Amino acid sequence: SYSLVRGKAKLDAVYYQDGRIHEIELKTSPQIGSERTHKQLGELAKHCHNLILVVKRGAQEEAQTILSMVGLATQIKVDTYEIYQEEDHD
Repeated sequence: SYSLVRGKAKLDAVYYQDGRIHEIELKTSPQIGSERTHKQLGELAKHCHNLILVVKRGAQEEAQTILSMVGLATQIKVDTYEIYQEEDHD
């Protein structure tokens, strides 16, 4: 098992694949622009070797822009998640 703590921050998930540890931070669209998130990502970036910010599909460009503005674009990768609604079968 892998620790989720990196420095003074805590990751949402960590997994091992293809010989590498992948360190995941999951954020919603409103969280992407918050000062708290910027501080957390800055702290994580100091301690992570493969940090991936996962945001909702459609928010990827905004996340990349914000990471560039706060100087973290070269240290953090951005990936997306999709929300699927279950169909009501009643």
